[in-house]
Amino acid sequence: MRQLLRHAGKNAQAKTEAKLEMDMSDASQEYGKACELADTIVRRVEKVLSSALERIGNPDLVKAVFDKPRIKAFTGVVRKAKERGWSPEEAIEKCGDFVGFRVVCNNLQDVYRAADLFEQALKKSGLAPKRQDYIATPKETGYRAIHISCPVNVRFAESQMTLWCEVQIRTRLQDGWGNLSREELYRRNVPDRLRKRMTELADTLARADAVAEEIRMEVSKPRKGEKPEPGEPLTAPAIAFIFNRAFGYEPPDYLVESTIEEVGKRSIRADALDALVQNAGLRATLEEAYTDHTKWGPWPEKTFGWVVQAALGGTRSAVALAHREGKEDWSEIETQAKSEMSHAVPETWAALKEELENRDADLETLMDYFGAKESCVCGEPIYQFETLIGGITDHYRLKGEKADEASELINKALIQSDFEDADGYSLCSYCQYVMNKDD
Repeated sequence: MRQLLRHAGKNAQAKTEAKLEMDMSDASQEYGKACELADTIVRRVEKVLSSALERIGNPDLVKAVFDKPRIKAFTGVVRKAKERGWSPEEAIEKCGDFVGFRVVCNNLQDVYRAADLFEQALKKSGLAPKRQDYIATPKETGYRAIHISCPVNVRFAESQMTLWCEVQIRTRLQDGWGNLSREELYRRNVPDRLRKRMTELADTLARADAVAEEIRMEVSKPRKGEKPEPGEPLTAPAIAFIFNRAFGYEPPDYLVESTIEEVGKRSIRADALDALVQNAGLRATLEEAYTDHTKWGPWPEKTFGWVVQAALGGTRSAVALAHREGKEDWSEIETQAKSEMSHAVPETWAALKEELENRDADLETLMDYFGAKESCVCGEPIYQFETLIGGITDHYRLKGEKADEASELINKALIQSDFEDADGYSLCSYCQYVMNKDD
């Protein structure tokens, strides 16, 4: 009898293990399908977030760096299922951070500005974002950040799912703490004294963030001006007055102080600087030098700085400074944009080839990333097919037959798309037609 019971027990355990293995296999297949759909979400949401920051124009307004998006690992999904009492299949669609973005900002003010921009942009794109402020109310561990999450319904071929996407926005110090602690630490058997120490560290860094914010607010506070007398030397109140008269608002304190420091002991009359700032032709020349390298115009603080340089070293040196700062600002934005777009560019040619064959490649992003997209004088986008093909073959180091195969496949995908080949011209087809007609 004991042997029969023992045997029955072993059979029951074996059946349970077999069922569990089958369930996990089904869940794994469902997870693989979800990952394919999640790639579409990554591209869609990334464009929304990137364009939200681009629309500000002033790259000094919000300094934000995007980390590479991630899709939750299968082990993480299984762990979440066990914690919440879900099946692994349920966890895939209920997991609030199946697709995750992380945005790191310089300071608290930028975190809140970026969060506002993202929330507005996600709503405008038809999504329903929910916001959680773990800075105002930190987790027990000391974790601080703002989370914006939203469900995204995605369909591809015969597959359809609703997956949750989460955007984490935090300061550099908060991100540093997060990388040190890696909340997974708290799921293990960690001594209470270490938990306490990590919480203390989070509190210390939060105080540092608060002090940094106080300093920023202090140097950014508006400075009131005072009208200078004719012939009076340049003073801080005179600088504030001159700026306000030209641009219509009181300048930030740091601009006044940095101008005083830049002028130093050199003798500049307040009315002379005022006359230069009021010179619309000079300002237009300086602003044009800057916009030669950027897609946005300069903000008043920059223009004022160039006019000060004109007063100190002449117009030529001021124009050179505007050119240099335009190049630097564009380079910074372009580097960031490239980093963001690179997440949507497959790591291998084999992966991109599969996307092209399935007509699932993000051709718009590829055009941007490989510099194959330009703007016509009328503002219409122009696409250079050969530039894209050359960029892709160089990027994946394709040669010989592989390069020929890639060229043929990319060309086919482009022809099937709505893009029009500019064929080396820097005008859209309509502008080309108008110009040829005029000739």
